[in-house]
Order: sequence, then structure tokens, then C-alpha cells
Amino acid sequence: MSFTRIVHVVNRTADQELQVTDDGIPWVIRPGYKRVERLDAEGKAVVDENGQPTYDVVGAGPGGTVFMEPLPYFAAERAKRQNPVMGTEDPYNPNDFATLIAVPEWGEDYSPLEQSPAIERLDRTLLPGDAQKVQVIGAVGARKPKTSRGKDGKFKKVIPGARSMMAGEQIENPAGIRM
Repeated sequence: MSFTRIVHVVNRTADQELQVTDDGIPWVIRPGYKRVERLDAEGKAVVDENGQPTYDVVGAGPGGTVFMEPLPYFAAERAKRQNPVMGTEDPYNPNDFATLIAVPEWGEDYSPLEQSPAIERLDRTLLPGDAQKVQVIGAVGARKPKTSRGKDGKFKKVIPGARSMMAGEQIENPAGIRM
């Protein structure tokens, strides 16, 4: 008889399901937090200086507790590795990075956290000065990312989660390979 050790994981995002694949089995991890619109004493929405409603982040579980999802032990470890916060990985230690999944039973911080707009896992601020500057280029055959264009026609940002890191800039034959 075989027993699988189960741990509880927290999806640290608010309103975003995360996925993990373990041994060919896809797991969906529901958000541990949710956004709740701030209300004043009269029950009206509190707005910021731009007129946009403001929100508080609270636990998505019953009574405002943090929602925890049960997963097999090894699936929990893979969930952490498959859902990093982009731009937080130490280039000298690939096991040192922030993750959107936390396991409270392992003593990990499970406070609310959102995905960053970075387009790569590495934290380039930890590299020498010349290695911090990179140019995003398009790869031949790469999928086009989800982007937004400004009024001037140039790409303004790459939305995290896109399959390619192409941001509209492209250089001809950067490796100097003869075709």
C-alpha cells in the first residue's frame, strides 16, 4: 500500500489561477487571495486620485482566510519552480528566486504577491554593469507576444506570460551567421 504525502500550497496572487504539471498531470491552483473593493462608511466605493476604485487584498478562503490548495509533496515543489516571479532569480544561484507558490508547512512566506512585468527570470541588477544591459530581439520562427502599441506605433510593453520575448525590436543576423 502506498501513501502520498500531501502538503497545502498557497497561490500568492489575487484573482489569478496558476498551473503546474507533475508527472504529466495538470494541476490548477486557485488564488489564495482576492481583491475586495474598498467602501467608505456610507457604502460608496473609495476612489484614488485618478477616479479609479481602490481595493484591499484579503484571503479568498472562508471568512477571509488565505485559501490553501492540497497537493502531493513533489507536485508542490514543482509548482514553486514552474511559477517564479519574473526578474527575481539570482544569476549565480538558480535555486534562489521568488515564487508565486508558497508552502506554509515548510515555513515559507505566503503573503500576497503579484507577477512582475520583467520578461526574463534573471535579476540583472546582480550582474556586472555591462551584463545588465540587454536588447530584446526577435527570434526566427518565434511566436509573437501579446503587446500594446502607443500612439507613436512603437511597442510599449511586453505582457508577462507571452511565449516570446520579442518586443518589436529586431536586428538583422545578430550572430553573424552566413545564410
